[in-house]
Amino acid sequence: MSEAAATMFADAVNALPERADESAEAADGSGLVTVSTVTESDEAARYRRFTFWAWTAGLLIVAMAVVIAILGPPETAVLFLLVTPFGVGVTVFGAVSMKGMYDIWYLPRHGITVEAKRSGASYVYTDMQGTTHSRIDLLGRSTAPTVQVAYRPGRPDMSTFVLSRLRKVWLTSFSLVILLVGLAITAASVAIVAEAFRG
Repeated sequence: MSEAAATMFADAVNALPERADESAEAADGSGLVTVSTVTESDEAARYRRFTFWAWTAGLLIVAMAVVIAILGPPETAVLFLLVTPFGVGVTVFGAVSMKGMYDIWYLPRHGITVEAKRSGASYVYTDMQGTTHSRIDLLGRSTAPTVQVAYRPGRPDMSTFVLSRLRKVWLTSFSLVILLVGLAITAASVAIVAEAFRG
């Protein structure tokens, strides 16, 4: 609740009619109000941003397909509708993968490295403040009872497994290929749009 809303509520309570019993103290509503800010979790904020950008991209793609259908043959618009979401999706996946590769290379050198113990399908580690975090091994890296995990000093929930140089090169190359394929498909979509506008 904002401070202005809290003040308005307290003023409204204080403006209530007096009680019939004059010996009772006047009510002060300001003691009943607490002021706090609503905080959004990181996961909720990420989901909200993802939803916004997904809807925005979807609406832009549909609008562009309508323009293509008006300017050129409808088959071109259908092709655009089929190719573009796939290309954009692969490009976004490749970009997110490359961001993960940055963490895989950066955090073991510049972050804090700790030992994580296996707990079911994930590994559990404790940061410098004593908070416990878990990291799921999505790549099926190992079944070892302990592994090394590197995390950001300011954000201990952002972590990565410490991998060998060969594995990092392989994963980075794979992510780069995915990104380049996505960019090539997206470039094909742009070529479809350019061809439609040329008429």
